[in-house]
Amino acid sequence: MFQGKSTCIIFLGALHGLIILHTAKAEIPGCHFLETVNITSSQRLGNGSFMYHGIEVPEYLTGQYDYITTENQRMENWDSHLRGCICQIKPCIWICCRFKDWDASNEKCTDGLMEQLSEINPFLKVTLNNGSVVRRNLLKDFIVMRDRMRWLDNWIEDKYTLFENGRVLFNGKKQINLRGYDCLHPNQFTSGKTESFVAAFHTSFYYEREEISFLPGTKILLWLSQVFLALTIAVYLKVRKLRNLHGKCFICYMITSLMYFFHQLLKNDQMPLQLCALHGDYIIFLFFAKLSWLLAMSHQLWRGFTSVNRAESEYSFKAYSTFAWGTPTTLTGIPFLIDHIWDGDPNKFEWVPGIGWEACALRESLSYYYMVLPMAILVTLNTTLFLLTTINFIRVKLSLRHFSDQDERARNLNSRMQM
Repeated sequence: MFQGKSTCIIFLGALHGLIILHTAKAEIPGCHFLETVNITSSQRLGNGSFMYHGIEVPEYLTGQYDYITTENQRMENWDSHLRGCICQIKPCIWICCRFKDWDASNEKCTDGLMEQLSEINPFLKVTLNNGSVVRRNLLKDFIVMRDRMRWLDNWIEDKYTLFENGRVLFNGKKQINLRGYDCLHPNQFTSGKTESFVAAFHTSFYYEREEISFLPGTKILLWLSQVFLALTIAVYLKVRKLRNLHGKCFICYMITSLMYFFHQLLKNDQMPLQLCALHGDYIIFLFFAKLSWLLAMSHQLWRGFTSVNRAESEYSFKAYSTFAWGTPTTLTGIPFLIDHIWDGDPNKFEWVPGIGWEACALRESLSYYYMVLPMAILVTLNTTLFLLTTINFIRVKLSLRHFSDQDERARNLNSRMQM
């Protein structure tokens, strides 16, 4: 009996030990997660070290990880893989990678920067421990680490002091250290700008915009609303009497609304990196097209109440179409052109919309100029026309009531005179 209990206790203890070993995270002591690289596929040497791009990583600087550090400082379970603390062997310099170029599954940037740097072979001024300044090669004397931009990055430009251990000190009004998980502008070196650095300071480690989560059943109701919206469009297209000027404007508004909300329902799905920037331009265009057609309808209603000649001109719909499609094209084209002209210029980072930098959308810090301000103008115009239309509607209704009362009094007077 006692032997059976002992066997059971030993078995439970062994099982508990296996569970602990399975869930343990073999982190590398004194090494930040972003100072490590995935060396699972690297060559292992006879002494237990690993070769990573010509750098020997000793075994004591390696660790088995079954997680990655993700947004909001959370740890996400991941396939078990081996990582090496490369930045304790050689100083690292982090260069930003645009969100649209970041291959998360392989932890690499696809913008081709490393090939460009190998052609340029840039040198930097480095301050040694004894205070002397020497020129060091970026690719030979440092390890270039890529890290993607994040939502609400704070960008600064200033002169700097680069130390031999890779630490960067910005020499502005307030001396600021470039933290290990902050990064430099991706075109910092290819643009030839080395006297000052343009860097992105992450507001918090891996902080990202949280996706909108729907309540249970909400998504089904939204899909049903899309179905009924599509049916309404079909009815307006089928019934000839509904295809007047107001009906045509209403059809265009419903089509843009259908496309916009359909996109919003699908935005959480995985999107190919090649379509990231195009996706951002597409949603901006649909958003402003929806507001423009709403403004066109408001103007058409206001004109119908105030115009003496209410006959529909054959050119009216063409005029509304020119406005409703031209406005979003202009408001989308401006950031599109600025992105393609100034995207690679660190000197213009303050004005670059950066569609595809932090996410497949505008940079949050510049959304006021490219989204909020134009939206406020369109909404203000639409509200003004709505109020004017309402005032005219009330005025016409009061006038009709006044004429009706006068007609009623005239009939009563005629009846009395006949009596």
